[in-house]
Amino acid sequence: MKTTYFLSMHIGEAALPSWAPRLDLTTGPELDSERYLNIYRRVGAPWGWRSRLAWTTDEIAALLARDDREICVLHEAPRDIGFYEVNLGAEREGEVLYFGLIPTAVGRGYGRALMHDAIHRAYARGVRLLRIKTSTTDHPNALRLYLKVGFRLYYSVAAD
Repeated sequence: MKTTYFLSMHIGEAALPSWAPRLDLTTGPELDSERYLNIYRRVGAPWGWRSRLAWTTDEIAALLARDDREICVLHEAPRDIGFYEVNLGAEREGEVLYFGLIPTAVGRGYGRALMHDAIHRAYARGVRLLRIKTSTTDHPNALRLYLKVGFRLYYSVAAD
């Protein structure tokens, strides 16, 4: 049985994480399709992510150039170790569509720092309500991390 969890966070000055991490990040306009697909594969493979793998390099390039996306790749020399993608929707709402680290980067504090960066960047872009979803087929620590950084569970659904 798979359970999907839907979480949200109201972001305001008082609700922002108290620190903005200093991370080695590359943002969407600085990325190319190959680098994006590589980190997507490396982060998502253990969890069955496949949807973006069917996209052409032109489609990925168009995604990376979109104004309504905040895409950041985390780098620790000599390689990329994580990324996130936030859809900046209308009405000051946003959704974290993808978030994760490669397996060897898990448990080293990068997840929390990377999520804090995503929250700060979303807020800077005008987002005041940020959503994310996860499930029992994602990393077992995902839900715990999201709750730790301030997301609140508002709905869950179980399915066979």
